[in-house]
Formats: sequence, structure tokens, C-alpha cells
Amino acid sequence: MKEPILKLRQADGNLRPFYLPGFISGLVARKASELADKLKEDNVPFELIEQGAQFVSEVYENKFTSDEFLTGTHSQYLAVVIFAVCQSVLGKVAEAASLLESVYTVQTKKKKHRPRQRQKNRPQPTQKQ
Repeated sequence: MKEPILKLRQADGNLRPFYLPGFISGLVARKASELADKLKEDNVPFELIEQGAQFVSEVYENKFTSDEFLTGTHSQYLAVVIFAVCQSVLGKVAEAASLLESVYTVQTKKKKHRPRQRQKNRPQPTQKQ
């Protein structure tokens, strides 16, 4: 079974991996369950994202702050990453690993650049004096 790995973007642009601790208490699992239920809603307020960031920091034994989590996670994927951490705490490891891997695949995918089309016989703009 693949272990879910949380990756946060660092100041140098590289992704730094973080692994779940060996023991997660039942109280943390209760918080994870409540948070996961709230994250399933269509409209997630940013206050909930901030609570989730604090929760993720606590789950990973404060190896990073909630602000470092928010800074190192792409804004479009904050709710997804927090939800994936909740899933991993609740024992749904395969689902969590799949969610996180899909997020990091999208983030690290390089954009394809289209070649510029050269316009032949286009008059050069004249400069006014």
C-alpha cells in the first residue's frame, strides 16, 4: 500500500516531502472526521481552510507551521490537500495517496508552449520623431 506523502513547495521552488507520524491519536481522528465532513461542502470558507492548515500542522507534529503549509500549497488545491490528510488520518490511505499524487502531478506538469507563428511580409512599425 502506498503511503500518502505531503509535499510543500519551498522558497527555492522544490517540493519537500513530509511523512505521517507512526502514531495518531483517536482525538485527532475525531477532528479529521469533522473537518472532512465540512470540506465536502460546495462553498468552503477560508476560515475553514485556516483551521485545516492548523490541523495539518498538528498531524505532522508541527514540523511546519500553518502559514508554511498555506505558503507551500497551491491555492487551488488547499481544500483537496487538507481533505487528503483527513482521509489518511481516518485510515483511507489509498484514497489519500491518490488524491495527493494527482495534485502533485498537476503542479509539476510543465506547460507545453506553442511555437510562435512568424508573420511574413509584415510591415515594421515606423517610429515617430
